[in-house]
Amino acid sequence: MTKELTVGINTARILRTLWVNKTMSQTELTQHLGITKSTVSKLVKELNDTGIISIISKGDAGPLGGRKPVFLSVNPEYGAVLGVEIQTDFFVAVLINLHGEKLYTEKKAFSLGTMSISEAFRKIYGEVISGLGSTRIRIIGAAIGCGGIINPYHGIVYQSNPLNLHEPQYVYETLDESLDIPVLIENDANCGAWGEIAFGKLRNSPRDFIYVLGETRNNKAINAEYRGIAIGTSIVFGHKVHYGHDFSAGEFQSVFRTGEHLNQFNMNDEEAGIYEDDEGLFQKVARELSKNIAFLVNMLNLSEVILGGRIEYHPEILEVMHDEINKNWAYDSPTRVSVRFSELKEQTVAYGAAGMFLEQLFALPDVSASKHQGDVNRMRERAARATSFTIEVI
Repeated sequence: MTKELTVGINTARILRTLWVNKTMSQTELTQHLGITKSTVSKLVKELNDTGIISIISKGDAGPLGGRKPVFLSVNPEYGAVLGVEIQTDFFVAVLINLHGEKLYTEKKAFSLGTMSISEAFRKIYGEVISGLGSTRIRIIGAAIGCGGIINPYHGIVYQSNPLNLHEPQYVYETLDESLDIPVLIENDANCGAWGEIAFGKLRNSPRDFIYVLGETRNNKAINAEYRGIAIGTSIVFGHKVHYGHDFSAGEFQSVFRTGEHLNQFNMNDEEAGIYEDDEGLFQKVARELSKNIAFLVNMLNLSEVILGGRIEYHPEILEVMHDEINKNWAYDSPTRVSVRFSELKEQTVAYGAAGMFLEQLFALPDVSASKHQGDVNRMRERAARATSFTIEVI
C-alpha cells in the first residue's frame, strides 16, 4: 500500500468517525482509529484548514494537569446537500446540513410531462435556489430519488413505470454538463433505506432489514391513467443496499396478482385507487402486502421491517405485518422481527436521497477485491467532488 493511499484511507476514516459520532476529542479519535497521535494531529489540521471539520471546544485538563482535550466535529456549515423526490405531478425537496439537520423543505405541484429527469431536476434546482432567497446557504451536492430501475453508480435510469420512461436516460452525463455540483440518483425505495442507514436507529448497529415504501401515485402506463397504491422495497444486508445483477432488486409485484390490471395487487384498478378511503380495501391491501413481505423476512432471516411514505398514516398495518410474519414462521419459537415506521412520512424519499449523498461523501474507500469495488469507489468519488480537497484512495 502506497503512502498516498494510506494517508487517503486514514483521512477518510477520520471524517467518517467524526460524522458518525458527531463529536470526539482528538485523543478519543486517536484511540478509536488505532493510529499515531502525530498522524491524527497532522490530518486533523489539514481537514480543519479546509473547513470541513472544526474545533468546537476545549475540555478541562485531567486531575494531573496536562493539555486540555480538543473536541472535534464535522462542520455543519461547510455546505448543504439537497435531496429531491421527482414524481409525475409533484416534487419534494429537502435541504440538510452535514449533520442531517433540515434547513429547507418544500412540496410543490409539478408536471413532469415530456421532460427528462435531468431537465426536471434543473428546473426544481432553480426553484429551490429562488426559494432560498438571500440566505447564505451553499449547496455542495444533491441527490435525486425516483421510481424505476436505476444504476446509481453510473447514473442511468434504465426504465421507470411510475415516470412513464421506457428508454435509458443518462443523468450524470447530462447534469455534469450544466451544473457545478455533483448529483447522485437512486431508486426511491432505496433512498428510504439510505435515510435509515444514514440517520435512523440502525446507524451504529449494522443489521439486515427490508424497507417498504408505500405511496399513492399518478402512473401512466400502456396509455391508461392509474392512480392508486404503489409499493417499492429495498433490501439491506449489513448496511449495504442490495441491487441485484441488473439493479431491479426490490421491484414489487404481489405473488397473488392476477389479471391485466395496472396495479401491483390482486384487485382491480378502481379498488386500488380508493383503497385509502375504504377500510375494507385497505385491510385487503395491508394483508396481501404483509403476506409478501413475511415470506421475504423469514426466508432471508431479516431483523427489521421499516415502512415509509404515505403508508405511515395507517398505523393498523403494523399489527397486520406482525401477524403475517408470525403465521409464515415455521418454528414454535417466536420470531424476533421488529416492524416500525420510518417517521419521515412523505419526506422519506427526498430526505433519504440527501442521506445517501452524505453516506457516500463520508464513506470509507472500498479496498476489497469485490466485483463492485470500482463502482463503489466511483460513486464515493463523485460525492467527494462536493469538497474543496481530494482524498487519494486509488
